[in-house]
Amino acid sequence: MLVDFDILPDKSRIWIYAAEQKLTNDQQIYILDFLSNHLESWQAHKLPLIAGVTILEDYFIVVALDETQSAASGCAIDTLQNKIQQVENKLLIPLMN
Repeated sequence: MLVDFDILPDKSRIWIYAAEQKLTNDQQIYILDFLSNHLESWQAHKLPLIAGVTILEDYFIVVALDETQSAASGCAIDTLQNKIQQVENKLLIPLMN
């Protein structure tokens, strides 16, 4: 379940992906839309995951997960990594170096 990034608890689990070059406005819009669509239905063992995404300083893509409700499984984490790889391939930018 997608929620506003700013309402997630401070103890949320986070993943940070860093771009090597400053992300353009168009790239940021694409990334936020693409990842938000994934997070809307993100699940672990058929339980919804409460998560949000933001981009900081034009370089850092941050996904946060509120694990007080449901924890991410290995498969759920794999789907997130797959989405990041899709972003890399679509925009031709490395994010996991």
